[in-house]
Amino acid sequence: MDSFLDHFALLGFVFGCISWILNFWGIVGIIAVVFSVLGLNHRLEGTGKVIAIIGLVSGIINIIYGLSALLTL
Repeated sequence: MDSFLDHFALLGFVFGCISWILNFWGIVGIIAVVFSVLGLNHRLEGTGKVIAIIGLVSGIINIIYGLSALLTL
């Protein structure tokens, strides 16, 4: 890949970080997971892969948190 950092991986990371502040019942976490998976599908290596995985894990954790908060209402 020509670019140092994949745009989808970076978007997944950014939305993963935003989902820690603004959860909206897991919707932002779902967006983070989608972009992170799209970034990982580009066969990333190095920093791009790490950033995509961080976005993926953050998104999944916040989806679980959002669903648990929604179910306890």
